[in-house]
Parts: sequence; C-alpha cells; structure tokens
Amino acid sequence: EEVAIFFDMDSVQETLTELHTAFPKHVMHTFAIKSCPLPALLRFITANGHGMEAASIAELMLAIRCGCPPEKVMFDSPAKTRWEIREALRLGVQINLDNFDELERVTLIRSELESAGVRSTSRVAFRFNPLVGGGTIAELSVSTTKSKFGVPLTDEIKEKLIQCFKRLPFLDGLHVHVGSQGFTLDKLCDGVEVAVKFADEIDERL
Repeated sequence: EEVAIFFDMDSVQETLTELHTAFPKHVMHTFAIKSCPLPALLRFITANGHGMEAASIAELMLAIRCGCPPEKVMFDSPAKTRWEIREALRLGVQINLDNFDELERVTLIRSELESAGVRSTSRVAFRFNPLVGGGTIAELSVSTTKSKFGVPLTDEIKEKLIQCFKRLPFLDGLHVHVGSQGFTLDKLCDGVEVAVKFADEIDERL
C-alpha cells in the first residue's frame, strides 16, 4: 500500500516568520535536521533565513548540500571524531563541544590546520549542564546530575571553564540543552537564565 506525506508549507512559513518576529534580529534559529531530514524541506527553511542544527557529520554535510551557509550550521554531535572536527573547522561551521576532551582535540586540530595554512572561521561553544532538574519524561531529561550531555556546572567546573575562555581566544560561546520533551517553558527558560548569568560572569573575569 502506497503512503504519502504532505507538508503545509504555508504553515511552516508562518511558524518561521513568527520565530523571526518574536526574537531580536541578531538571534539565529536552527532547525534540528534529525526531526525531518528531507532536502526539499531543509532548502525551504534555509531559504527563509533559518540555520541548521546537525547532530551528526552526515547531517552537517546534508545541511551544506541543501544550501545552508556554513556559519549557520551548528554541529553538536556529543561524540565527534577527530576527522569530523577537522571537517567542521575546515568548513567553518559552528561547533558545540560536549566535554573537555573535545576541547583539547579542537585546540590541537586548529593548530594543525593553521600550520597547513588553513585558518578556521568556526565559532566554538562549550556545552554544559545547568542542573535545572528533569521534566515529566525521565528518558528525555538531560539536566540532572546523571545526564549524558555536557559537563555539570559545579563551582569547580565553572572555574575550569573560565580559565579555558581566558586561555583560548577561539572559544566564544556557551550551549545548554535541558531536554527535548516533557518540559515547561519555565524550565527551559531556567536553563537559558543559568547560561546568561554564567556568560556574564565569564565576561567580568576576562
């Protein structure tokens, strides 16, 4: 039996416009490719000014092939290989690092690229766990003490990260992900609030 899926592109357009209208112009919105990796849809969203969030190197390459500018591709796989990091840096996409091991790899690979005459334009952010608690779906809650994404923002980690920002000029952003579903807007805003306050603290210390 044949099955067809139809998309209401007027509705998609309306949602994209509402997002752009609701936030300041400098905010970059990204579409999670894994939610619907259809090239036609990705091209449409890209043409309307949205960026792409890639959770794998395959999604990163798909975003580029669908016309998304590299600076609007956000690569935040939680387990990046050295080759994937090198490609991301070479292409100039944004990278969200999941841990200190990845930060060391990026530092080394950036140096190797520069020695070869390649100066990466990638923005690099560090993902931390704001520890704002779980939602109603435990499996999708990633802001508890046992969560799998990012490093927990303890006082010790805070100080370590601040020193990294002081030492590494290319490190210029923070990233949080508290969960996918089963969260109230208040809980999501709590995560953003922790990130903004920590960013302010970093700026004060630099």
